Formats: sequence, structure tokens, C-alpha cells
Amino acid sequence: SSDARASLTLRKAHATTTLDLSGTRQVLQYASAPSDLNGCFCNVLNRETRLEVSLRNAVQTGRTQLVYGLDLARGLARIDSGNGAPQVHAFAQTAVYGQDDVALGTATAYAGLRAERDGAQGGALAPSAGFALPLDDGLRLRANAATGFRAPNAVDLYYPGFSNSNLHPERTVSTDLTLEDARVLGGLSLGYFTLAGNDLIAVNPNFDFTKPSGPNNLAIVNVQRASIAGLTLSVRTVARRGITVGLGLTDLYRALDLTSVARRLPQRPVFSTNLTLEYAATNPRATLAALGAIANAMGARGTVPQNGPLDPYLVAAPFASVDGYVRLRVARQALLTLRARNLGNERYAAVAGYPTPGRAFVLELSTR
Repeated sequence: SSDARASLTLRKAHATTTLDLSGTRQVLQYASAPSDLNGCFCNVLNRETRLEVSLRNAVQTGRTQLVYGLDLARGLARIDSGNGAPQVHAFAQTAVYGQDDVALGTATAYAGLRAERDGAQGGALAPSAGFALPLDDGLRLRANAATGFRAPNAVDLYYPGFSNSNLHPERTVSTDLTLEDARVLGGLSLGYFTLAGNDLIAVNPNFDFTKPSGPNNLAIVNVQRASIAGLTLSVRTVARRGITVGLGLTDLYRALDLTSVARRLPQRPVFSTNLTLEYAATNPRATLAALGAIANAMGARGTVPQNGPLDPYLVAAPFASVDGYVRLRVARQALLTLRARNLGNERYAAVAGYPTPGRAFVLELSTR
């Protein structure tokens, strides 16, 4: 993948205007030898290019901050399955938004609205609101409520054998409540969240891999009614010589498909964890600016009916992966970052049917 970004900022006494320009190109190839019984049984090449423009203005007046802006994105997705002419599909996104934050004594409250249109996939008005309330020295309560809209992407719609061109966009309502305590180690937070949605995009647990994909056998479907709820725990140590350790836990105790008879949504693990070990230089001129390792573990997510090949990518088995990064200061205003993904070169799929690439390295150069 390649990614180029530029940002222009104009600061005035009470306002900051930012223009972001970005261009990305991503190439993914899934292939395996016919003799590999654990392969993906495919030879597919996906290319996606995207151009984005974002204009944002933040205005501070007394105890109020107003943020509003515009997002535009255009792109092309090309999928070459090796069976005939490649499919090329254009996509577009247009959105305008505004949010007003108001200080009420020691508390803050906000309300916002986003209007989005994703080409032929439709659009939505998405309001949101929330507050942050200090309860004691270092203790704070945060609450948010919002509606969401997500259009299916090119892989959901056009990936050969594992797509559904008739998918509808997801429309959801979410809430979350978080209690934060800055006095415990380097910070502790406990959270509760819910999500209720229509047309949730999910893997079809009844998909038959031995038959061709078609109207009566689709790998990806819309869940007409879904209900999700969970608990989160996050804690970090106090930085010692720039070193911190963080732990995050998520208990997704409810993830139900309520379309007919209630059953658990596929690909939704009950437990997931992440552990981070990071170093950030205390000297702003140090050559080694930062480094870190992030380990992620995901529990069992149910299984696909065994009516096809015993491919671990098609079974939602538990997995763990480790990523890392090193950030070097190569000039006063320039950073070079090397990221390593899937250091153990593990074979797994966060979503059944879509295997994650093996060990990969990404080099980034940033400046200002």
C-alpha cells in the first residue's frame, strides 16, 4: 500500500482552519497452490485507489467551541478474479458535519450532526450528543449517544465468491458510558456500551462453501435486527523513563441476531484483549523517538458449518498476533517510522473467508 498526505493549517485568534489532502493506493492479492489444503482456493487481485479532501474549521468563543467541516472522497476499486475481464467500480462519499461543545461549570456537553451520502448506497443524517462530568479529583464520567451509517465497501459488494451485490447500508444507534480514574496507575477506565442496528453486514453462518455463490447461497448478508452490548477495561502504568505498559479487555457478552429466533452473531468473540509495551523519548531531539509492541488476542467466534473444505480461514478460531514499530528522528521536523505487522507470520482471519496477509513491513516518512 502507499499513502500520501498533506495538511495546511491557518490559525487566527479564535479560529483554526485545516485543509487535509490525501491519496491512497492499496493492493491485496489472495492466492494459494491447488495442493495446499489449507489455502484460500483463489487467485484474486484487488486494487483500490482513493482521493480525499477534508476542510475543517474550529471556532472558540468564550466557553463554546464550534467545529464544522466538509469531507469528500472519490475512488476506484478494481477486482481481478482471473476469470474474465476485471471488474472496475467507482465509489464516492460526501459529508458535511457540525458539532458544538459547551462548558457548563466544570462539566462539558456537546451535540453534533453529520449528513453523509455514499453514492448509490444512499445516505443518512446522523445526530450525536454526550457529556463529560467530573465527579471527584481525578474521577470523571463520560456518556455518549449517536446514530451510525456504514455503506458496504467494494469487497463486501464485489469480492468473487464471498460478496453480495445487494447489500444495504448499516444503520445503527449506539450508546456508551465510561468511568475514568486518573489516580489509578497511569489511568484506569471502565466502560459499558450498546449497539442496536438494522441491516448489520455480517458473515452468513449458513453459507455452503461446496456450492457456487448465488441468490440462495450468499457469504455476506444483512442482519435485519441486531443487539450488541459489552464491557471494557483499560489501564496503563505510569511512565517510567518513557516506558509504559497498557492492557485492554473487552467482554462482548451480548451479540444477538434478532431477525427471527435469537442467536449469536457470527464473528463476534466474547473476549478480546490487547497488551501494549511502548517507549517514548523524553528528549525531543533524541534519534530514537519511540518504539513499541502491540499484542492482540481474539477469542472463539463460532464456527462455519463444516460443509466445505476444512480451511482455518473459514472457521472463526481464536488467534493472537503481534505488531511493532520503531520511530526515528531523521531531522528536526522529520520522523521515519518502520511498522511490522503480524511479526509471528501467523495464519488467521479476523473475518472468516478473508485471510490476513502474513508478516509485512511498512515504512513511513512524516514531516511538518
